[in-house]
Amino acid sequence: MKQQITNIAMKAMAESSPTTLKVGTVKSVGPVVVEFGPKNYTPAGAVLVAEDLIEKVYTADVEPTNIATHGNHTHTATVTREGLKVGDKVAVIVYNGGQSFFVVDKAVTA
Repeated sequence: MKQQITNIAMKAMAESSPTTLKVGTVKSVGPVVVEFGPKNYTPAGAVLVAEDLIEKVYTADVEPTNIATHGNHTHTATVTREGLKVGDKVAVIVYNGGQSFFVVDKAVTA
């Protein structure tokens, strides 16, 4: 992800167009649309999303921690990484003269 941010920043500098960081609200996830204010939305198809923000299902074989009591076998565990949802607050890099958008991460209050 750092390389993607670096590439975007370098491209923006080369084009002499400013890059800004904005916080917005996800209004749609297919395609991703972000709202920055009333009547200020990202155009569909102009949004890149960091891979960590895409829903993904992982499966893994898990061995018991105590073979003496559980036997020598494995279980398959499934873990789902939650993706973006409508209503999520997100940090967005705006570049290419305000025509392109990169959703970097969810924005939360600490």
